Amino acid sequence: MNFWDAAACLPLVVREGSSGAVLTLYERSDAIVAWTLTPVEVASALARLQRERRLRHTQAERAFAVWEGIAAGLHFVTDVEAVKRRAIRLLRVLR
Repeated sequence: MNFWDAAACLPLVVREGSSGAVLTLYERSDAIVAWTLTPVEVASALARLQRERRLRHTQAERAFAVWEGIAAGLHFVTDVEAVKRRAIRLLRVLR
């Protein structure tokens, strides 16, 4: 299981220098966990790229569609309070 943030997910839907390596990691991962707001962060990044005219409308729409397919296969951390409690507990134990 791997935890991915939006910065790791974006190269899967937009061509970047790291896209090939990220795609390889994605294909080799049996389970990917992401933060509950990662879809918002990816959408924000795609919208920004479109506003900056680094993506045309059709490219952005294609990227959104690809992202939706990828996101459907991810596991999302939604219980924020439980994660905070466990993280704090682990940090105190691992001093």
